[in-house]
Amino acid sequence: DKYGVSILGSLPLDIRIREDLDDGIPTLVKSPDGSIGQSYRQIAKNLLASLDQPEEVTFPEITIE
Repeated sequence: DKYGVSILGSLPLDIRIREDLDDGIPTLVKSPDGSIGQSYRQIAKNLLASLDQPEEVTFPEITIE
């Protein structure tokens, strides 16, 4: 809130994530229908939704003399 950044989601502190990555297999690939996989999918959906609604960006005026 302090910096105006929204949270896209969170992952549980679960040893399976580290073990799967150590084995070279992302948890989402290994267990796509598991609770961790669902968390990854929700984060991806939230990211897409945030990209779909861009905030107004203002750029400083650049002057070349």
